[in-house]
Amino acid sequence: MTRVLIWVVRSAVGLVLVATAFSQNPIRSFDRPRKYDPLGVIIPNWRFFAPVPATADYHVLHRMVTDEGPTEWQETFPLSHRRARQATWAPERRRDKSLFDVTAEIMSDVEGRSDVSRQVGYRLLEAAVRRAVGSRAHDSSIQFAVVEARGGEPSAAPRPVLISPVLKGTAP
Repeated sequence: MTRVLIWVVRSAVGLVLVATAFSQNPIRSFDRPRKYDPLGVIIPNWRFFAPVPATADYHVLHRMVTDEGPTEWQETFPLSHRRARQATWAPERRRDKSLFDVTAEIMSDVEGRSDVSRQVGYRLLEAAVRRAVGSRAHDSSIQFAVVEARGGEPSAAPRPVLISPVLKGTAP
């Protein structure tokens, strides 16, 4: 009797592990085992943290616009080099994550062809660029751009998806 019980428990655990592994696949047809666990108690859904994973990186660039004309585009928020401690503790990455989230929100509005300059996310990004450029702007105006890059596809060239109008002054 105990051998049968052990076999049943091992089979059940194995079945749950296989169902969990299959149901994490991004293709939703693999979600069929979930219909037997509608509350997600037995088969966890780890896609909760990234239900629609990012497929591109967004870079924010800026340039000064002076009487002589615009300067070259520069990366406004360059990514810092990774350190070993960041595997467990990386509070400085919150800025990068929040900028990515705001930019992704703006990009969804750009694709919807709405006026993004009135969106809260756009205003947050504009203020962040103004703050980052700060005193370097002096008396010049600034302009920023959002560029989409697909790092996993080296053949795809980065493309600008948003270019702001020239912003007078530097006060946020």
